[in-house]
Amino acid sequence: MRDRPRRSNRMLTAAFTLLLFATIGAITWNTLEHSAGEVEAVSQQDAESLLRDVANFAKAGDYDGICRSIATEPSLCRHLAQDARAQAPIDAVLPAVTGYTVDAGESGSNRVSVLHLQGRHADGTQYTSDFAVVRVKREGIVRLSSVTPIYWSGVKYSPGGACRDGSRPGRACGANTRTIAP
Repeated sequence: MRDRPRRSNRMLTAAFTLLLFATIGAITWNTLEHSAGEVEAVSQQDAESLLRDVANFAKAGDYDGICRSIATEPSLCRHLAQDARAQAPIDAVLPAVTGYTVDAGESGSNRVSVLHLQGRHADGTQYTSDFAVVRVKREGIVRLSSVTPIYWSGVKYSPGGACRDGSRPGRACGANTRTIAP
């Protein structure tokens, strides 16, 4: 009996998370500062280094540190971190990187590097997710930031943000890569 409400909560949390990160994609495209021309993609090595930083914050229980220091959208990150902490505690083992892609975006936009992950929650359940990383410039300083920092929530990155005509994001908007839930 106890498993049924927990699974239902996980399904609702997962659906809500996917919706929020579709919104994040749109917000991120509109709020990141870009230099003229294309922005260099983050290397797989640098993305993995940022992933380790997030994992260290999470293992220490410093979810606010993740959202403040690493997330492109801190307020959304805080909400997702709260849900993820309650529903699916992070395991001590770093997830396996099963792939790496770069969303080239549109001309002059910020390139998004995506690590595709597979891991386990502390309770042993498996997850697959994406860890999307961009270069952001805030107050004149360029640093790495994650669009999907709460990776153990099972979040998937969907590139492109909102389409100009209001239709669904992704290939229809000119994105060159699309990652969706299995």
